[in-house]
Amino acid sequence: MRQLLISILTICLTFKAAVVYARSDVRWAITTQPLQLLCRDLPVTVERFYKRHTVGLTLGYRSDASRPDNPNHMVGYFAGSTPGFTTPRFKAVTLGINTKYYLSKRQDLYLDAQFFYRYWWHNTRFYEEVNYSGSSAPRPEYNTSARNHVLGTKLLFGVTSASKGKRRIGTITNLFVGLGFRVKWINEDGATRMADYYNNRYSSYTPYSDHHYDLLPSIHLGVSFGMLVRKAERADAAE
Repeated sequence: MRQLLISILTICLTFKAAVVYARSDVRWAITTQPLQLLCRDLPVTVERFYKRHTVGLTLGYRSDASRPDNPNHMVGYFAGSTPGFTTPRFKAVTLGINTKYYLSKRQDLYLDAQFFYRYWWHNTRFYEEVNYSGSSAPRPEYNTSARNHVLGTKLLFGVTSASKGKRRIGTITNLFVGLGFRVKWINEDGATRMADYYNNRYSSYTPYSDHHYDLLPSIHLGVSFGMLVRKAERADAAE
């Protein structure tokens, strides 16, 4: 773990030494995280810049990628009711707030405190347990619906780079690393049965409910990219 954190810190400092900084003329920024798009999650953050800190608001939406014609595609890499970005059947919306504190007036290195709420859900769906051991063994089938809630916080260390020039519209990039913590309230109701496809035998559906919460730490490493708006230049005093 120590070697990982040292490596990440080295990447941030190397990035800091190679970029053009935002200075202190940025007024607004609109960014997203490209890596989240790989999971069909689209977060958009709007930040208001001040001398040494920012205040931001994040809205996000994550679409459902499951295919009703392929029940094996419903579960993804992780089974059960706990939602994850690799679980195709879940949709999600996210609301977050954050504040950055820049360690200098150059608006380069910063600490970023974030708080967010995420709502995961899927309506009544049928899916199979693809991670069940033994391809020829009976496996569970489910008809379920879920409404799950997540509250979390992150503390990130990062560095900001902005496009060079005097144009009011430019680009901005943030590279960051940090730690987080979240609480997940799981609420899933449905019915399950065992299906033996090879012998064409099926048990009766049994109702079940899963209501619990998880406390989970997290490690974060990523990049955000977007558009910035600089302060308007004042009219020349000679005019």
